[in-house]
Amino acid sequence: TMPRSALKLHQRMQKQSLHDYVSRHWQGEHPIWFSLLISLLGLRLILGSIPLFTNNLANYAWLLGSLAVLAWQVRGAYFCAKSHYDQSNDGLMQWAAYAAIIITITLTTLQALDRIAGPAPKITEDMLDRPPPPRLSEDGGMLFLTGDISYDLSTGLQQRLAQPNKVHTVVLQSNGGMIYAARALALNIGKHGLNTHVNDECNSACSIVFMAGRQRTLGPQGKIGFHQYQYEKLHPLQTKKLEQEQQVDRNFFISRGINSKFVQQIYQSEHQAIWQPSLEQLRAANVITHIHN
Repeated sequence: TMPRSALKLHQRMQKQSLHDYVSRHWQGEHPIWFSLLISLLGLRLILGSIPLFTNNLANYAWLLGSLAVLAWQVRGAYFCAKSHYDQSNDGLMQWAAYAAIIITITLTTLQALDRIAGPAPKITEDMLDRPPPPRLSEDGGMLFLTGDISYDLSTGLQQRLAQPNKVHTVVLQSNGGMIYAARALALNIGKHGLNTHVNDECNSACSIVFMAGRQRTLGPQGKIGFHQYQYEKLHPLQTKKLEQEQQVDRNFFISRGINSKFVQQIYQSEHQAIWQPSLEQLRAANVITHIHN
């Protein structure tokens, strides 16, 4: 084993060596190839390879540290390129250095956006299990779509409709889900000319699916509910606004023959609330064609 005094000397030399490296890059004193390939691009790739933390506070700490390192990297590379040009008049290498700086800033920006967005949800065995296709009635005429509006539900509908069948009505029961999945479901329901029916509740994104029906019917206890949309998790690169998404579905409802005055009311309730119009309101607006007994 190394004697304690020798170990301390070794640690001191390492610290001095690190301090010398940091200081020399800051002043632009390293060879330009070393500055660009190691201190600039190489170090940035190493920082980016660190996995996202499950703790958001740790991700923000990484982000602050990364920005501090970026400032050190860019300053050192810039002064190194300037010094190299002054000594050699090599304009090509100077422009290569500027390009490397831009690439490093771009990489840092992308890394920062990933940290802000946070880690992707964990994939579990349950998530990998494909749910069974939606249930059919005994005579095969009605298809039951229940639970969260999701792409799994859309895939299940497609599987059923791809088989020889005599389905004429989709029975809905859902408190909502993903609007893009709802639009996919609505597209297939409209494409096959199916009716839609609600015995219980069909809220939020489910209303988009309901509106796709050729005939839209409601049981005595049936309810259709509307409220404003909300992003479950807003990604930093998200460009489409909630109001734009709502307008897409307003236009769809109007295309399905729904009264435009009624359509203007459907997104007035906050996301935490729900507006369930009366049977009279739904019939007057042409949301439903008639009520089943």
